[in-house]
Amino acid sequence: MHTLIEADLLARDGGTELRMRHSGLPAQAMVPPHQRGWDATLKHLADLIDPLEAAVTLIDPLPCTG
Repeated sequence: MHTLIEADLLARDGGTELRMRHSGLPAQAMVPPHQRGWDATLKHLADLIDPLEAAVTLIDPLPCTG
């Protein structure tokens, strides 16, 4: 299976916004589990970067598409 993960780092309000997109999943049925996996991974990363939740905000789930 070959998929594409794109990441953009954008300057935002004195900080950095990370935007990611995961595309090329071969079946629509694979989207929900990947979405849940990315959501959990990014939340864990945010907890590691900012354990007091003073600066990191997760706005939207990572878009995953087939």
